[in-house]
Amino acid sequence: MRPMSMTGPRQSRSSGFSYIWRFLVYNCLFALLPLIIVRLIRLLSDMRAGHSEGAPEWLFFALMVSVTALADLTDESALSAGSVLAQVGKAVLMLVAIMAAVFYGINQYDAMGGSATTAFRQNAGALALWLAVASFVPSLAVEILLARIRAENDG
Repeated sequence: MRPMSMTGPRQSRSSGFSYIWRFLVYNCLFALLPLIIVRLIRLLSDMRAGHSEGAPEWLFFALMVSVTALADLTDESALSAGSVLAQVGKAVLMLVAIMAAVFYGINQYDAMGGSATTAFRQNAGALALWLAVASFVPSLAVEILLARIRAENDG
């Protein structure tokens, strides 16, 4: 019989997929919930979305996904802290998280009656979506790397 861990029975080598599945469901899906809810409310209310509508929700997604992957990368003891891959991953995720947080603040300032230009408002949604994609890609890459490391350690 296999030894029990704090979270249940040890997983097999194929458990790398379960780490990725957990990242996609718990992180990505829940990070997208605000966007899904806003879209659903707009659909049910027959409200037309403006250019920057959804920007805060996409920025929330970008921040949540990148920070969670950054925390997972930082917590992984099997990955050498001095490895180039770990350092590049941390730097990219930190940069995207900071950009999302700063842009979220600018967007909120504008929503409160700030002095952003019309061009800013028209491009806010596209920039937020770009940041969401820019956070998802390295986050998924980091989570795949960590899943492989964890699966090897569990096996």
